[in-house]
Amino acid sequence: MESKSASSSDSEDDYKQSSNSDCNDSKQTSSQDSPASLDPHEVIRLTSEYFYLEDDLSETISDFITSPSNLDPFRLAFESSSSSSPPPEFPLECHSIYTSYLSLMESSLLEFITSLSLTMSQFVEALSSVQEGIENGEFIATGFSTLCKFESYVEMVRMFVENGVEPCFVPPLVGEDGRLEYE
Repeated sequence: MESKSASSSDSEDDYKQSSNSDCNDSKQTSSQDSPASLDPHEVIRLTSEYFYLEDDLSETISDFITSPSNLDPFRLAFESSSSSSPPPEFPLECHSIYTSYLSLMESSLLEFITSLSLTMSQFVEALSSVQEGIENGEFIATGFSTLCKFESYVEMVRMFVENGVEPCFVPPLVGEDGRLEYE
């Protein structure tokens, strides 16, 4: 009987060692193969493509802006002010629409970051680590930040209301002084 319990104990130990080594192997594999180890330049390239080349984000924003329920309150505010007067006072409803737009932008960005299998902090770290060249993390972060400003949102809506121009994203230009230019 003792030999049975000894062999039973041995097989339990073998099983534990086997499962622990399997877990350790899978941890090593996942950390080596995980996209979290993406090169920061690759993260920036993929993010630039997402913002400037893929249609998903621009279509999402365009659909939101051109929706009558989101557009009409701004249209009324634009129509109530003349072109020579200062920018219109926007009703509270416009702020609520803008807040919904920010939520949409945040969820779109988080969905993209998740598709790279990165956390927000890993994404920010990747953007922060590349500061040289025309495609760097500051350009992307500044571009996204600009896209989320109330003034930028209002300008996209105004361009659509007055000229029928759908929202589009243009990468910022670099001025002679090396600073970002948006106009």
